[in-house]
Amino acid sequence: MKRNTPKSLQTYSAFILVITVADLVNGVSVLWKSIRLSPTDDTIFVMFHGACELYSKDLLRRAEFWYAVSIQAVILNHFVLIASYIYRLLVITKPFDQFDRKVVSIIVYTYSAVHFCYFMWVLVKALRPFEEINEAVAAYRPELIGSNWTYYAVLDLNSPSQIVMNILSIYLPWIVLLVALICRWRISHYLSSFQFSANMKQLQKSVVYVLYAQTLGPALTAMTAVFYIIVRGWGAFNIYLFENLMMTPVSLMVLVNPIVTIGFVVPYRAAFLKLFNFNNYSNNLRLVAVEKLPRIGILPILPIIMSALPQLYYFPIRGFAEYIRLLFVDNGVKFEDHRVPKDDVEWPKLKKTMIFGQVPCLRINGKELVQTGTIMRYLGKVYDLNGANDDEAAFIDMFFEGVRDVRIKYIRYIYHNEETREQFVNVTLPAALEKLEALFKVHPGDFVIGNKISYADYILFEELDVYNTLDDSILNKFPVLKAFRERIWNRKNLKTYLEKRVADKVWINAIDRQ
Repeated sequence: MKRNTPKSLQTYSAFILVITVADLVNGVSVLWKSIRLSPTDDTIFVMFHGACELYSKDLLRRAEFWYAVSIQAVILNHFVLIASYIYRLLVITKPFDQFDRKVVSIIVYTYSAVHFCYFMWVLVKALRPFEEINEAVAAYRPELIGSNWTYYAVLDLNSPSQIVMNILSIYLPWIVLLVALICRWRISHYLSSFQFSANMKQLQKSVVYVLYAQTLGPALTAMTAVFYIIVRGWGAFNIYLFENLMMTPVSLMVLVNPIVTIGFVVPYRAAFLKLFNFNNYSNNLRLVAVEKLPRIGILPILPIIMSALPQLYYFPIRGFAEYIRLLFVDNGVKFEDHRVPKDDVEWPKLKKTMIFGQVPCLRINGKELVQTGTIMRYLGKVYDLNGANDDEAAFIDMFFEGVRDVRIKYIRYIYHNEETREQFVNVTLPAALEKLEALFKVHPGDFVIGNKISYADYILFEELDVYNTLDDSILNKFPVLKAFRERIWNRKNLKTYLEKRVADKVWINAIDRQ
């Protein structure tokens, strides 16, 4: 499980691991002792069938043990579910608070150990001499005396050692369902203040499906609690029917919970399918992409679904992040585009989580990368956009840095007024473009390195488009660069994105000077 869980989500995997172990223990106990319960006001009679009947030595003690283990496994399952609901609520509504993975995992595992110790103590305190058990059974279910049934009884459900387990058995599943509904409402209320694309709305629905699916187990346990109350309160009213039905939902829960975990948690589903060589299907297990987010409020939803999509953080302008966006879009790479207003109240918290406290920041494959050049070179290697050999890679890197030097001059003009417009447009920029065009011609073809696109082509295109916005005649003297800009603009994956960028009037810079 840990191997198939993204690093950023291994805190949540602690919850899933405990739930899975509890379900496994419950499943073994269900096979070992198929039980039938018959409760009264202060006593519960337990009749055993199942694999335990294959053993004659200490049969009763074996059955008692597995019955107690089954009940405490179900209770543990529900407690951890409650904790997981609250945890994901906190992650969603407090996206920039830091949750220490080791601390959370230690708390979950420590509680699980204490939980089993406590309820084994409850089992020990429930043990009574068999003569007392027979006396109680003879008064209430005399037909069991001398029968082939293996039976037992908890004689005082209201004793200090038993009352907690008795109350939890009846009411805990309802508490789980209530907490799930409250968390679902709170999450919906929080997200309602944000505007989302159609793709993101679909992603949110997936989140809801996971939450609802995880309530199937408690819902089944709640059915058992209903049958328990019916038999306990109404005695002879179809008592045998409800006694036989009572534990059926709990038995079904053993099947439902693993199906939910495998079916709704994407990495686990992929690993399961891969185990049975369903490679073609598992390769298609992808989450919907977030094309554009106006705010960062959606950030915490993604860990719940365990998304493996790259996450790009920048301001709601083109800036340095636009090179990265263009690379992703042109290569059909789905990614999360988090555009964070600098005056957003959450920005200071997000800033503190980043390596140098600056953007662009890319979180990909469990790593965090900052610095534009580092990110572009990394993506160039990942997506085969770095040339065919070391010489080409060095040329691409040199071209990239050369274009970025021109951008620095542009920034000084825009933000610091180091030059007049006439000086920058008529002298500085043409001189730089002349050198870039000459360098572009070194490798004849459509792109920087000939006829194969590289990561340097995206920065070159973006800068040419920026300068064309500044002066729409600036490229007329540089026909090779002008043709390059038009060629990139009309690439299949980029054209729609670029046209939408124009329609949305996305700023190039952080100030109203484009």
